[in-house]
Amino acid sequence: MSEAGADSKAAEIAAQHVESIVAAAEESAGRLTEDARQKAEEISAKAREDAEQLREQAQRQIDSRVAAAEEAAAQVLEEARTISSGLRQLGASLQSQGERILRDVQAAHKRMQADLRVSLPEVERPAGEIEAGERRLSSEQRSGTRATPDERAALERAAAEVRESPGRSSRRRGAPFEDLDVPSWLER
Repeated sequence: MSEAGADSKAAEIAAQHVESIVAAAEESAGRLTEDARQKAEEISAKAREDAEQLREQAQRQIDSRVAAAEEAAAQVLEEARTISSGLRQLGASLQSQGERILRDVQAAHKRMQADLRVSLPEVERPAGEIEAGERRLSSEQRSGTRATPDERAALERAAAEVRESPGRSSRRRGAPFEDLDVPSWLER
């Protein structure tokens, strides 16, 4: 064989050898690419699963916190309603008691006025008292302050009760507030 033939045979063998190396490298690269693709898909699938689990955990935590906040808000609202109702009842009770006190004080005031205006029989009253009473009466008439017919009737009834009551003289000297009605809420 000639040198040119041997060179060509060696070149041919080298070319075949290079081709087999290239083929093996391509095959190896293909396998590596496929393995990398599979690993990337596995990693991607795992990342999706992890992300879904994290999202579900976060959603459960959010739902739990929202439910707790709603429950707390409902409790606060119920307590506010209870307090509001209690305050309304307290206000109504205080208003009722205030009106009762005012009525009791007005009644006591009228009785005291009646006691002050009740005239003793002329014989029992000293002359100075009679003249003072007449002066007071005439000054009231001059000033134009007169009792209404209802007030006058109430005063006359009260005066009659005072005159007819057996303990009249002791009441004048003793405690003038003995006949005051004590409000029921105060008796407790």
